[in-house]
Amino acid sequence: MNKSCETCRFNVEREFDMKRCKACSRTDRAYYEPFVEQAQQTAAPTAADLMEKFIEEGLYGQMKAAEDRKKELKSWLRMKLEHSDQKRHEFKEYDRVAKFVAKNVYEWDYEGLNDCLDSYGLLPLVANLDTSQIKNEPDALERVKPFALPTTFYLKPTLNKLGKELVGREKAELTHSEGESIERVLAELVQTERRLEHIQMAYEQEKAKMLRCPQLNKNRKLSHKYGSISLVANATKYDMQKLYLAEGADFLIRYTKPDGVKLNYFIERGLFPKEELEKFRTIVDIKLDFVVMSLSDEQRLIRQYQERKIRTFLKHQQIS
Repeated sequence: MNKSCETCRFNVEREFDMKRCKACSRTDRAYYEPFVEQAQQTAAPTAADLMEKFIEEGLYGQMKAAEDRKKELKSWLRMKLEHSDQKRHEFKEYDRVAKFVAKNVYEWDYEGLNDCLDSYGLLPLVANLDTSQIKNEPDALERVKPFALPTTFYLKPTLNKLGKELVGREKAELTHSEGESIERVLAELVQTERRLEHIQMAYEQEKAKMLRCPQLNKNRKLSHKYGSISLVANATKYDMQKLYLAEGADFLIRYTKPDGVKLNYFIERGLFPKEELEKFRTIVDIKLDFVVMSLSDEQRLIRQYQERKIRTFLKHQQIS
């Protein structure tokens, strides 16, 4: 080691080899401490930090409280309106419509439908693996493994005792009287939905940040003061078109179910006749759903439905 600053390698324009004069000498830890502290101060918060802050600010508790309150208010409205002769109730003052919608519950012949879809060339484009059908067949499971798509994940927060107590306090503050009239309950429902929408938007922004957290992506789970935040794998998806080419139509016909959204896409474009569905389904029950939505949303849905019918009609006209 050099004994004076004049010959210290810090003062010589040459390759730096960490030799220091005695006067300048410090331990490595002492020398780097200011830089370590600065790096710690500027480091991005982890997913655990973000979740802890969201809980401490009361937003997570308020969101859960608003979700529960929304269910309570809708349940109360349903109870009050279900004995009415009318199935649709309009409340212009609150820009809301409450209505009962009949939904058929079907029993499906999926193999028959898949065979029909294959004849239209659509089977690999709409198929989803039916895990309940394939899980007990090891050979079939091995055959689909090479076609698994990259795993995707969703965020799962878990509360410990302290977290549950904190969130519970928020719920207690928001859960109050159910109201004395339909109008009063509806007004509270509108207010609750607006509050919930704002908090959910903030939560989605925080979740997007959490999903970019390197520590969470590495460890899959991080703990914080009020519990933990985890990355949980979604159900495995498969490349159905490659699976179809490798295993053939019979494999997909037996082990898949059509994705409703994808199938509707082709029905709306006139590439698959909706009436074909009737051959492969049987009504086993009729469920009465209770829906509360804004009048503008209802008009938008009606308009979309009418536009789909017109497109389907024009497609059929062109074919004929």
